[in-house]
Amino acid sequence: MSLARDRVSRREGVKSGRPTVRDSKVTVLQAVDLADEGLSPERIAEEFYDIPSTAAVKDAIEWAEENPDRVSELRQRRADADERLREVAIDI
Repeated sequence: MSLARDRVSRREGVKSGRPTVRDSKVTVLQAVDLADEGLSPERIAEEFYDIPSTAAVKDAIEWAEENPDRVSELRQRRADADERLREVAIDI
């Protein structure tokens, strides 16, 4: 088992079971999005008090790189949820 798998978890009741940086409530997708925006793993770890270490962020990013289909699926689910929210807001 790679270190990345030790650092990424899925827990019922935490972020609806989406993969998170181990021992935190920060989703892997949040960490990846911030890294894509240019934030370093060190800065991401600093920004979220519950991320245990910079290594945890690096491991989550590594997991995402190893699982591009899963990351795409998570992004699509987020886009679908955003669309549903927009539809509800229009109905109000």
